[in-house]
Amino acid sequence: MSDAMGATRFAKVEACGNDFVLVDQREAAPVGDEWLSSLAITMCASKRGIGADGLLVLAPPSLDGAGMRMRIFNADGSEGLACGNGLRCVGAWLDRHDGWDGAINVEVGGFVRALRRLDAGYGAEMGEPGLGEGAVRTATDGIESLAMSVVSMGNLHALVWGEYDLAVPPLASMRAMHESLACEGLGGVNLSRVHVTSEGLVLLTREAGAGFTLSCGSASCAAACGAIAEGRVQPGLVEVRSPGGVAG
Repeated sequence: MSDAMGATRFAKVEACGNDFVLVDQREAAPVGDEWLSSLAITMCASKRGIGADGLLVLAPPSLDGAGMRMRIFNADGSEGLACGNGLRCVGAWLDRHDGWDGAINVEVGGFVRALRRLDAGYGAEMGEPGLGEGAVRTATDGIESLAMSVVSMGNLHALVWGEYDLAVPPLASMRAMHESLACEGLGGVNLSRVHVTSEGLVLLTREAGAGFTLSCGSASCAAACGAIAEGRVQPGLVEVRSPGGVAG
């Protein structure tokens, strides 16, 4: 991971505008979590660092059935548990540096997830959604209260349902909602506003530990699963559009 002068070798990667600093530590001496957390804060800083939503660290696996491990550190140094866009970025990295056969199982957040090369891009298995809580509460910004579902994709997602002006994203409202959820004991949850349209879902996500992102793979999956479970869209392939691109 580091050369003789102590410089960290890295790559800048992105999927649908969700950007990361990637460090391949599979053949390097192990380093502590505190060092990796500090590295994430330093490198993800937009003004004095590289600038990114998070740090991806590739390492040897610890679970049976996995060919490698991917760890995610958010821009604030906290460790994440799932990252669909990060996994797809790893696929692109392996294509350029490993000469892999296009299929590998990756340990992420205590689970083993399949990563595959597709005809166009890369596909990442995200696992079964946790839908147990459903739309059991509301989210408020102090002015407006909206229906909210909580879905787990290995990490927690608060899905706030309701139309909004797509030309004027409700950034201030979402910050207030996120702060309110933290006060309710959901400080580690990712928050998304979900606008249901005739074509699918429009998503705006504010990630725990990273803030607003152009895209979030696990949030896209959570939104699609939540929308199907609650009858907001028809079962099947769901198009999810974020500021950084389309998943579906």
